[in-house]
This record gives sequence, structure tokens and C-alpha cells, in this order.
Amino acid sequence: TTNFEVGVHSVWNDGALVFNGAVYHIEWDDVQTIGTTLNGALPITVNGGKARSQGVEIAFQSRGGEHWSFTGSYAYSDAQLSSFAAGLVDGEDAYSGDRLSGTPQHQGSFYANYRRALRNGWDLDVGYGFTFTSDVLTKVGARNNGETLGGYTIHGLSAGVSEDRWSATFYVDNLTDKFAESAVRQDPTKIRNVAGF
Repeated sequence: TTNFEVGVHSVWNDGALVFNGAVYHIEWDDVQTIGTTLNGALPITVNGGKARSQGVEIAFQSRGGEHWSFTGSYAYSDAQLSSFAAGLVDGEDAYSGDRLSGTPQHQGSFYANYRRALRNGWDLDVGYGFTFTSDVLTKVGARNNGETLGGYTIHGLSAGVSEDRWSATFYVDNLTDKFAESAVRQDPTKIRNVAGF
């Protein structure tokens, strides 16, 4: 790979705001992607063609008043083949402009925290956050029975109290009980009836 990146790390208002950002462009020869063996259809890594990935990443941390703090991030990635790749997708050809598999175009997170001292000397800490990712392809260009796995958002919530020598926290991961498909092993053509299953 040949990587080009320009970024900034910055601190504003006596540390009340931290902002980091970067733009990048990556040229990749003999791109690696997911394939399967001819015999047994076992997952393997295969090489083929050229690809490029370019995008932007930003992240921040900030304080809001006496009790609030916030963090967040966002990334955009445009990852695609930049040349013809014969037989790349389980024997099927892939073409320049085909989106790479397993790479979401959008990802991000946000977290808000509220912290204050209570009258009894304890500290109260309450937080809420979420992460999100956009859809991904299971095969380059969704070719040869490739699928698109939908994007999803995961929410989390926490609340706790603490003192100098102890702390107790109640938290919920995946607050909305989101079920998301994040990967597949093969493709729908491999679905078949085996002994009634």
C-alpha cells in the first residue's frame, strides 16, 4: 500500500474542546479480500487487482458547563477496486469501481456524560452513548451472489455512584436489543436440505 494522509490535532478554549481530523488516500496493489476454496468452500484470503480507499475521519472531546462532557467520532470511507480483477469473487470477475467487501462507508459514535458531587459526598455519574455503522457488502461489488448487510446503531446507558474507595455502576449495553447481522460465512446458494435440516 501507498498511503497519503493529512491531519490535524487541536486544542481549543483551554482544553474545553479537542478536535482531531484527517483526510487520507490509500493505493493498494494486489488487494486482499475474502474468498473460498474450490474444494470444501472454506473461507480464505485471496489477492487480485488494485484498489483505492479514501475518506475522512474526525473526532472530538468537549466540556459543556460544569457537569457535562461529550465525545464523538465520524469516519467516511470510499473503498473500491481501481482495476479489473479476473476471477476475484469466487471465480467471477470483478471490475474497477466495485465496492470492496466488509467496509462500511459511514461509521461513528457519540457519548454524553453527566457527573456531579452529591450532598452526602458521593459522586454521581450518568452516561449515554451510541455507535453506528452503515451497510457492508459480503463480496466485492456484491457479485456472485453477494449480499448487502444492513447498517445498525447500538445504544448504551449507564448510571453509577462512587466514593474514594468504591464505586457501583448500573449499565445496559445494546439498550434497544438490536439484532444485527455483521458477517456471513458463505452465500445463499449454499443453502440446501441436509437430512431434513
